[in-house]
Amino acid sequence: MIDDFLGGTMNAELVESWTTPLPRECLRCYLARVLHDHGCDHSLRWTTRWRASCAPSVAAVLRHARCDCALLAAGGASRGGTPAPCAGVTRLGSTRPCRRWPP
Repeated sequence: MIDDFLGGTMNAELVESWTTPLPRECLRCYLARVLHDHGCDHSLRWTTRWRASCAPSVAAVLRHARCDCALLAAGGASRGGTPAPCAGVTRLGSTRPCRRWPP
């Protein structure tokens, strides 16, 4: 896990760049990517980060699951393997998944 990088000390700038949502990255792709690299701490830590960066006016996204991995699983995702790149959302601020995810 990256949180154990360098024997317990984290390079804050590097971790910040790795966990910042990419331009037009949908929530499901973001969660798949960061959970693959950092795991779930059974909170909505990554969902909250994505929302603050990509959809700050949408509060409902935080009410749909108890933690990040549960939210990803509810969207039909398995956590195995390296996640594919996001196909991108069509509208900035959208909480809808990209076309990679089944409806």
